[in-house]
Amino acid sequence: MLRRRLVLGTLVAAVAACGADRPAWIAPSRPCPGALRPVWTADPSYTICVVTSFRTRDLRTWRRERPGSPDDVFTVLVGVGPAQIALTGGWPPRLLVPSGSGTNAAAAGTVITRTDTVAGGIAQTEVGGRPGAASGGAPILRFVSGLRTPDGRHVIADGLSASSATLDTLLLMFGTLARSPVPDPNRR
Repeated sequence: MLRRRLVLGTLVAAVAACGADRPAWIAPSRPCPGALRPVWTADPSYTICVVTSFRTRDLRTWRRERPGSPDDVFTVLVGVGPAQIALTGGWPPRLLVPSGSGTNAAAAGTVITRTDTVAGGIAQTEVGGRPGAASGGAPILRFVSGLRTPDGRHVIADGLSASSATLDTLLLMFGTLARSPVPDPNRR
């Protein structure tokens, strides 16, 4: 019994020591609208504001589970290269794709194109929707946007939701993309 306690105590001390070397995550210092909070993107020189109920594992895609409905998904890719641009169908990215080439295409006639200023650059954004599954599922609303930042980087943002209010929030989140004057202190 004493040996078991000693081993357990040593294990607890080792775990605590490992945690002591790891610094706490530091959020970017910047303002965000409403209930949004600042976070770093996968590119450490850019930040974005997201709703706290969204979770990410890679700082590229944020997801919020919606029981009984498709998840809300927001993706922002900073520094997209020519090969990825070619794979996504060219620049700027588009919602409407040729018939038969994918299920994420918006239904013809439901796409609105708009121009936004994001991170000091001009973003070309398409917003639209597609009908739900053949079984009568909820429609899926989506946006895709292509941005060329003043520092020459290509950014692709994509949002997906069954709710028009949530899609507006995803567009708001994309609109908060900003170059950080300070590099991400969480990266070593």
